[in-house]
Amino acid sequence: MQESCRVEAMTRNLFLHARDERNQDVRQELEARERLIEQAQAERQARIAAEAERRRLALEEEQRAREEAEEARRQQLAAEEEQRRREREEAEQRRRERERECAVCLEENDMGDMIQVPCTHWYCRQHLRGKLHRSIDAIITGPCGTDAVLDALEAAYNTRRPFRCCHEIVPIDNLGDLLTADFSNSYRDLLEESSATNPIYCSNRNCSAFIPAAHAQGPDLMNCRRCGSATCRHCRDRAHEGRECIADVGTQQARALAEAHGWQACPNCAHMVEKSQGCLHMTCRCGTQFCYACGSLYRQCPRTCRAG
Repeated sequence: MQESCRVEAMTRNLFLHARDERNQDVRQELEARERLIEQAQAERQARIAAEAERRRLALEEEQRAREEAEEARRQQLAAEEEQRRREREEAEQRRRERERECAVCLEENDMGDMIQVPCTHWYCRQHLRGKLHRSIDAIITGPCGTDAVLDALEAAYNTRRPFRCCHEIVPIDNLGDLLTADFSNSYRDLLEESSATNPIYCSNRNCSAFIPAAHAQGPDLMNCRRCGSATCRHCRDRAHEGRECIADVGTQQARALAEAHGWQACPNCAHMVEKSQGCLHMTCRCGTQFCYACGSLYRQCPRTCRAG
């Protein structure tokens, strides 16, 4: 009886021990499964966190790239604006360097629209007409522009005075294509006439044009380009080919006749002038002004003569 009880007790103990071991295995298995689940959850959360961090870094990189691109665009726009500013300043500087001030109206214009004369003055294309006749010595005080130079030169030629600025003769070679060939030749003749010490004029009294040295025909004759008449360069009378010039005798006779009648000779070209009326202030056809009483240049004449 006791033995059976002991066996039963051992059996029950073994059963309980086996059950406890099975329960412990189940618990261990559950614990292992829970650990696996927790590990999987941790790995998943780690992956989620890593993906979030990657996205955050990508967004930050993208934002930084956008900011850098925006900054680069702003810098490029600023550089382009600075370049345009420099170009505007350089263009303005070039424009100012090409600007010249008109000596009369004081307005500034591009030098391509103006004319520079030998005295270095610049003149605009306007304001010349009507300015040329203000000075009796033909010193030009008005601007000489391309639209008015021809009239200026014609006025100077008609008054037998060269076109001057600041007392300097303005050569027509500096005036481009403003002048016709005929007027250019006539004006060059005028320049030669103004510088000639003993100018020769056409013997045709209806012409009396100056004959430049280039129109000499041999040593004795001068051909007038205006009327075609020939003039003796010695006696200044009509050409007398085939016979000797009696200029010396004629000159003496003319002087004797002039003294008898009170005529006066021009101190520049020796042309005889007779005063029929008016004052003693004479203007020869060569443009020379002299006193009829003493024969001196008018500006050198004594004050007593001018009262005659």
